[in-house]
Amino acid sequence: MSLEQRVPSHHPLRVIRKMVDEALSELSGQLDVEALRARNIVPHVAEYERGNLQCNSLRAEERNSAEFVQSQKKRKLVEQSFAWIKHWAGFRQLKLRSRRRVEWLFQIAAAAYNLVRMTRLRAAPV
Repeated sequence: MSLEQRVPSHHPLRVIRKMVDEALSELSGQLDVEALRARNIVPHVAEYERGNLQCNSLRAEERNSAEFVQSQKKRKLVEQSFAWIKHWAGFRQLKLRSRRRVEWLFQIAAAAYNLVRMTRLRAAPV
């Protein structure tokens, strides 16, 4: 038995689900990409993989442009830093309660990540 069959037709969550579905369809991202194209700007958006419900919104020439390739490399650098902070600096589950304290801890974690990166960027001894 599917979820649709188990939930009664008069259930209030059905109304909420309809509203969410409509909002998601409006925010599909196609409008933003089209607006960028109209201004002759290559859209630097993440591509969707096979099996995802959404379709790829970039054209082949946009996907293969030098600017897009550079953007994807920069995106990877940013994602790597956040992944490091999440894994090694303990940001999966914080024990701090105020925004000020979380910002403080994030700054310390980012500084620690920069120190780790500096050791990797240093030239190897000859």
